[in-house]
Amino acid sequence: MSLSIVKLPTLWIVQDTDADNTVEKDVCAGPCRLLHVQVTNPNNPSELAYLKLFNKANPILGTDAPDEIIECPGSNVASAAGGLAQVTDVPIHPPKGLLFSNGLSFACTVEPGTAGTTTPTLNVAVTLQVQPGSD
Repeated sequence: MSLSIVKLPTLWIVQDTDADNTVEKDVCAGPCRLLHVQVTNPNNPSELAYLKLFNKANPILGTDAPDEIIECPGSNVASAAGGLAQVTDVPIHPPKGLLFSNGLSFACTVEPGTAGTTTPTLNVAVTLQVQPGSD
């Protein structure tokens, strides 16, 4: 697990270089607004990855329904090998972003629904831009 959080004055950048079926819990330590999502999936094109976002501080993967699910196609090119992996870039609307009033948690699986818990074969990288607080 390689989670890092860079805290700038009005924006936090949350990065997970190996997003998988281990839930990253309450990455904002309280409410926040999700402003932007970027996911890099180096797996086969047939292996979609699904970023599951929860408005909950301590969700249980496979039991709690995600509040948002972002589909991320694979590319069969590992970015570590010098190529460009498939990047899913999602600016969030409305302009103030999506409010996660109970905390923002996330996980990445190869199944889209609530019950899906299988981790992707290769490391999926996730970068979130968040604004801490509920303003």
